[in-house]
Amino acid sequence: MKKLLKFLGYAFLAISVLGFFLMKISDKKVNKTENNQQEQTTSESKLNDFNEDSIINAKIKALQCNEKDFMKRQEQNSGFIDLKTTSFEKRLIVWRKDYIETKFYIGKKMLQELARVYRDFECIDKITMRMYCKEDDNWYECKISRKEYENYTGVSFSQLREDIKNWRNYIESNRFSKDNVDAFHKAYVKLK
Repeated sequence: MKKLLKFLGYAFLAISVLGFFLMKISDKKVNKTENNQQEQTTSESKLNDFNEDSIINAKIKALQCNEKDFMKRQEQNSGFIDLKTTSFEKRLIVWRKDYIETKFYIGKKMLQELARVYRDFECIDKITMRMYCKEDDNWYECKISRKEYENYTGVSFSQLREDIKNWRNYIESNRFSKDNVDAFHKAYVKLK
């Protein structure tokens, strides 16, 4: 009986060790499979990003300098642009009265959206943008030329137009910090 118990003890130990090693081997296979799947997903994601970026780049470069494209682009960029008052001919973009809460946000939004217009439409040398501020119940306006904007911010619209990644880097940059937005507001944004 002692021999049988001893044998069963060794058998149990052997099975446990074997099970442990089989689990390790299985985990390695699972990890390799997961890594391969992650690599494949990352590659597919990069390919999708590339395809999406290529499509966006092509759409931006295909924009014509005409009222139809200008108005369509404003509608695509924001549902808060007043398309009835906005005018390609006058080079004027007016935002809806119910959109902006604070003067800071007016400065930030103008800084970003003026850049978008200049990036999208190479033919526009000067644009006027108007926004209403709920905070102080006033309309604000910014008139700035392409050249003034580029000189003020140090940005190149031809580079921003070249690749959507450049645009994303610009939008995510520190150019839109509170100090920079306040300075832009002070220099270019006026009460209407």
